Amino acid sequence: MESDKSHRILLVDDDSSFLQPLANRLEPLRVSFDVHTETDPTAALDRLEDGDDIDCVVGGNQLSNPPLPEFLHAVRNRESRLPFIGLVNGAETDPSELIEAGATNAFQKSTVQEHPERLATAVHDDAETYNDRQQLREGFEFLDTVLGSLDDVVYVTDTDGQPIYWNDAAHRITGYSSDEARQLDMLDFFPEDEHDVVLEALDTVLETGTVTFEVDFLTKQGRRVRYEFSGTTLHDQDGEVIGICGTGRNVAQRYSYEQTLHALLETTQDLFDATTREEIADVAVRATEYIVDNPLSAVYLYEDEQLVPVSTTDEAREVVGELPVYGVKEDTPAVRAFYTETAEFVEHAADIDDTHTRTSGWGVLYLPLGEYGVLALGFPRDDPITAMDRQLAEILVANTAAALDRHRGERTIKKREEMLETLHGTTRELIQTTDRDEIAEIIAADADDVLDLTAAAVFLWDDASGELRPVAQTEEVEALFGPLSTVHELGGSIWKTFVDGETTVINDATSEGEQTSFTGATGRDGKIARSQLFVPIGDFGIFISGSTRSDAFSETDIEFAELLTSNAATALERARREQTLEEKDQQLEARNEELRRVNRLNSIIRTINRGLIQANSRSEVQQLVCETLTDVDHYRFTWIGEETAVRDEYTPLAFAGEGQGILDQASGDRETTPIPERVQERGEPIVVNDIHRDRRVAAWRKAALNRGFRSLVCLPLRCDGHEYGFLEIYADQPQIFTDEEVTVLSELATQIANAIDAVERNEALLSGRETELEFEFPDIDDPLSRLARDADATIDVALRKQVVG
Repeated sequence: MESDKSHRILLVDDDSSFLQPLANRLEPLRVSFDVHTETDPTAALDRLEDGDDIDCVVGGNQLSNPPLPEFLHAVRNRESRLPFIGLVNGAETDPSELIEAGATNAFQKSTVQEHPERLATAVHDDAETYNDRQQLREGFEFLDTVLGSLDDVVYVTDTDGQPIYWNDAAHRITGYSSDEARQLDMLDFFPEDEHDVVLEALDTVLETGTVTFEVDFLTKQGRRVRYEFSGTTLHDQDGEVIGICGTGRNVAQRYSYEQTLHALLETTQDLFDATTREEIADVAVRATEYIVDNPLSAVYLYEDEQLVPVSTTDEAREVVGELPVYGVKEDTPAVRAFYTETAEFVEHAADIDDTHTRTSGWGVLYLPLGEYGVLALGFPRDDPITAMDRQLAEILVANTAAALDRHRGERTIKKREEMLETLHGTTRELIQTTDRDEIAEIIAADADDVLDLTAAAVFLWDDASGELRPVAQTEEVEALFGPLSTVHELGGSIWKTFVDGETTVINDATSEGEQTSFTGATGRDGKIARSQLFVPIGDFGIFISGSTRSDAFSETDIEFAELLTSNAATALERARREQTLEEKDQQLEARNEELRRVNRLNSIIRTINRGLIQANSRSEVQQLVCETLTDVDHYRFTWIGEETAVRDEYTPLAFAGEGQGILDQASGDRETTPIPERVQERGEPIVVNDIHRDRRVAAWRKAALNRGFRSLVCLPLRCDGHEYGFLEIYADQPQIFTDEEVTVLSELATQIANAIDAVERNEALLSGRETELEFEFPDIDDPLSRLARDADATIDVALRKQVVG
């Protein structure tokens, strides 16, 4: 199982073309990897010298100044235990030589390029081992100042028995310095005849978890000192054995010290095994009873601008009663210790001015737990705290703060994993919708469910009004901010965030210098949004959230809110593209439909034209046109009419289709049916594409709608200045008569008028009637014409010809 801890890896190689691709391939292989690169070995050594927190160094043999072996030696001089993995080319350097020189591991570069996961596994394992040992060393640095004054030997070894830590007592007894001790093997501290006992004890502790044995301790001068050693295994967070710790003491003095030290070690393990802040506080309080022999203790943790007592001993409750809650702005010893991170000792607890009554005869020591709170220890005034008790309490406090650090880190990692998993689901959900409002609803809901931002809302930009419109919100929004409304250019932080395109965080809207984005920013029951978060959703809108607490939004909250809004912007962009494509498809389909109708209309017009050629009378022409046009899609009724000479009305000359009852209204007088009059006056078509709304047909709208008519076109029938009435077509859908269709119908109307004119001329010629023609000859220059011009007179010539059929 992979550890949750981040591993900082330093890759060093002069060849940048090899270095950066390796870093890019290595980092994704482990979520814990944080890979850094250096092409300058000196710069890499400076990073180690400056205390850069590196967990493993990977060096390539392209290094020239210094070469790889010298670079390895320089690293070892700065940090002897730091994992170092060498990368070599071909047969230039044998990997085993590097390992003999002190490298933790070594690989051929070609192997790493083909199988980077092998390097990743080695780096991960070496870094884990290094971190485990480092944790042991760091943990026992807290013990060193205390345990160094003890007469007992305190030691920590790795699983091979090699010393990692021992206290000053071991140095005093053996005579070896720390540097000398590091160069010795485990068995060098014991006489040769005791080696089997030591090795058997090592096997026993690794098998059973604990061991107690007596053996002679061998000093530097060769003197044998009889000691009883006890040991127990140390475990990491996954339960794996990572080392052995224990004590060594002479038989006479072992019991008292051993109990205290084991209690402290067991407490440290219990602290790191705890899964909640409250459990950690309980472990720390219980430990004070047997580590510092103190029955009065309590742990205060920081929550919502307060120091809240979360765990206390029964004896403390009996003596003090209900423990007070301290506001972080109060001037009390507990708050001062918390803010200054310096212990505060109050000799007379009854003198503390915090409106809380205390029993006299007690003193209180407040020890800071870093940024998490304070540990309060009460001592009888007649039995004051000893220096040893205080040192042990400070070790307990340091371990407790470390456990709280780890708990927060684990919670952060777990929360990130949960957020990422849920955000993946959100992304899939966003992909499946193209509705803007639905996307906003998903974002607001997931901000509540995933990010635990209970007050979340989404504003989307409205192009028509030029405003940000609230379209989705959680229930808590109105309770915190009040009713939301649209936001325009004077909309404070919301508008600024949208225009600038950058996240805005207000940590405390009530403090001086901070400006709230909402007027008052007060919700129900006087709630105030002290913390406010505004995240732009691209150019589509903005996401907002708030909290009654100050500094409520962590970097993780902001990071994932920005990730959530980034996914939302992508979904909204896709929805916009799909809407545009859909609109274009609809326009194209409408255009295609229009073209199909025009083609169909043209086909019917060709049929009409063939019929016009064969028609022998005006009535035949008119009836042919009406009957044929009703075959066009959506044309329900067609009629041809003309103005009567007597009554100033319109009379139908021909009609076809369904709904001929409309003629009772449409062929009335000019006042009730003005459209034909205007058509003949203007000589241009008139189109009514929505009978339901057009006021020009108000007099007979109801009659038209009742017959299923939704639009109409009226066209003049005119040829060479002669009027032959009008053609009126009714359709069963609105917006049928497009410009292109009206143009085609206008051409048809002209052809119809020409056909009527031709038929009537032919009828006149064949009827035997007289025909009177008038000619004007302005340019004739004969004597009779000159005489007429001089006399300003007209010459009339009569010609009659009998036409015999």
